[in-house]
Amino acid sequence: MIKKIEISNVRGIGTVNNKFECNLKPNRACFFVAPNGFGKSSIASAFNSLGNRNRIALDKKDFHKKDDKNLPELTIQFNDEVLTADGDRNEILKHFDIKVINNCIYPKVRRKRLESGFNIEIAELKVYDVTIIEKIPYKKTFDYKITEIKKIINSKNNDWINIRSLIGNIRFMLKANSLIKQFDKVSKFKKIESFIKLNQSLNENNLKKIESEDLKSLVNVICVFTKKNIIESTLIAIQLIYLYKKDSLLFNEVMLYYKFIFDKTFIDSFFYGDKDMWKDLKPRIINITEKKGNKILHKNYGIQFPNADEISNGERDVVVFLSNLIQSFININFKKKNFILVIDEVFDYLDDANLIIVQYFLNQFIEKCRLNEVNIYPILLTHLDPYYFSTYSFQKFDVVYLNKWKQQKDINIESLVILRNKVNRKTSVGENLYEKISKYFIHFSPDSYSLDIEEIKECLKIEKRTFNNKLKDLIDSDEFKTICLSSLESYSNNKKDFEPLSVCIGLRIVIEEIVYNLLDEKFREEFLEQNETLKKLKLAKNHIDVSGDFFLLSSIYNETLHIKNEQDNNSRLFLKLNNQFIRKMIKNVLFQYKNMVRT
Repeated sequence: MIKKIEISNVRGIGTVNNKFECNLKPNRACFFVAPNGFGKSSIASAFNSLGNRNRIALDKKDFHKKDDKNLPELTIQFNDEVLTADGDRNEILKHFDIKVINNCIYPKVRRKRLESGFNIEIAELKVYDVTIIEKIPYKKTFDYKITEIKKIINSKNNDWINIRSLIGNIRFMLKANSLIKQFDKVSKFKKIESFIKLNQSLNENNLKKIESEDLKSLVNVICVFTKKNIIESTLIAIQLIYLYKKDSLLFNEVMLYYKFIFDKTFIDSFFYGDKDMWKDLKPRIINITEKKGNKILHKNYGIQFPNADEISNGERDVVVFLSNLIQSFININFKKKNFILVIDEVFDYLDDANLIIVQYFLNQFIEKCRLNEVNIYPILLTHLDPYYFSTYSFQKFDVVYLNKWKQQKDINIESLVILRNKVNRKTSVGENLYEKISKYFIHFSPDSYSLDIEEIKECLKIEKRTFNNKLKDLIDSDEFKTICLSSLESYSNNKKDFEPLSVCIGLRIVIEEIVYNLLDEKFREEFLEQNETLKKLKLAKNHIDVSGDFFLLSSIYNETLHIKNEQDNNSRLFLKLNNQFIRKMIKNVLFQYKNMVRT
């Protein structure tokens, strides 16, 4: 588990408010949520600076305040170990592979010559090419002839079969590759070499003379692929070992080419299954040339994009995301058992359909890592709260609010609201309790009410839930309302002693009370009987002018519908409340309420 991340002196993050408690669990998506301008991209830059280096390496523009005297540092608390990366060391990279997927758009200015002879500069939005495979290897084939192998082995008492078709099987050779190369060590090859010199026929009786754990592993792979017996598979293994020792350089070059073909087939399966999918945004060979001149230095395999304005944003973002995800999987080092994947605001601007698509591919990626016994920690940087959207459909995910609300919460108020949200309304006792909490505590009512503590206990007993004794302090609706209005007042005056949940409830009560007092008495009872604030406001609009701000602020006061146990409810609400324009709107509502009370 990654328990804490601390970043210093990277872009907008200095040495204050730079510690993030997170408790990231492996193989489970985690959203890092913060408003625009908080520094989410600074977090992405910090991880991106690690790369495959033995220290942090930042461009000058990425230093805090663009001053390279502000020395950058990234620290991760991984389980009980603290790992640090700075200008001199990178302990993080010893334990983790790291990949960052972020915005691929950049501005480019080109000159265009007019017919008049004047040059003008034209600004374009370009999209970086995505290189999935860097430096495509040259095609190489094995120099294999059964007659030559027989001469090299020089053993006529065994049945040396032709294995040309087997060494042409890419999947098999990639599986067997590392097992074959183990015999490069003299100590591991010694038993086989000694047996071959005896020129004996291999059989079940003398098999033990050459057996070793390494040879058994290779033979088992051959048995699975060829369906041949142990003796036949062992003779094939000996041929493969001699083929490697004959020309290890060529063997390695062939295996590099095989790996490219295997990876290319894997990549193409995502893009070429349907001729209409992704249109022209499909991987192809990209020639990398000299900056000056047309000499081809090498070839990459990836995706080249047209100008940003020539493709849809959603299509571009999905293809970039998918390409980077595939590239990450292909290049992951499975020797490291941990992988951090940082995704910077890719999810924020997609429509519902594309949002489902990228989640599908990310789930596939997580599963592939899990099957390869790699713990992946996907960090999704976003300004959107994932709890609001039904299209966030990860089976399990966590949320970390980077801009946390740090004051002490009122456990009594939170407990009462959660009780109201979770009560079973299918029972008469549950429905009755729900209605009373809603009517007298969550909404405005001109009447006071004291909840019967025994009624709460009875309801929870039926639902087989425990009772939070702290609720006894909030039985009286007048006391409840006083607490919420006090918190609303503190928030409006920019004080720190407010509780976000109380502010939301207080705002709802104040708005409803304003509208209630504006209504003619004959419409007030009908107003109170409506279950939801928006329904109350729409009803009132038939009789009086209702401020449009009251409707706009519904996304604030309706937050009470979403709070749950084991969730950082107040930080969720603080995400919206910590906005000066919203604060001004709420302050205006409170000002109107106070004027009405005075008169």
